[in-house]
Amino acid sequence: EYFDVQANVFAVPTGTIYSFGDEDSILSKETHLLQTPAPSFDFAKVIEIKKIADAVFQGRLAIKDGTEQITKVLKEEPQYDGLWQILAFMLVSSGIGFLYHLGWPDMLASIVLGFCAGVLSRWNALGSAYNIITGF
Repeated sequence: EYFDVQANVFAVPTGTIYSFGDEDSILSKETHLLQTPAPSFDFAKVIEIKKIADAVFQGRLAIKDGTEQITKVLKEEPQYDGLWQILAFMLVSSGIGFLYHLGWPDMLASIVLGFCAGVLSRWNALGSAYNIITGF
């Protein structure tokens, strides 16, 4: 709760849900969804931006300086790119398969599908269709 505004945030790698307002007030709550394209998401940048935002909220950094630092962070190249992202898709899909106690043939299929999803995530020509294609 900053600036006397109650806010709730729920974040996942491809989107963030923000809810503003007080439940006890007669004013209605507002909820917003911010969707980020999966190929451009970078947790390292999110962490850096959160540190900058915290410094601004706590008064340790001026708003102008914070804005400049955030702009600089957003222009940086991703920390992990290409092959690491594809490997992460494969690891996550195999991890989910492990949680469901899949057999080896199904586990291998999930790794292959994770590889396909990772390759598709690197293909920028898909645009917003990426979320629909990899959802299947």
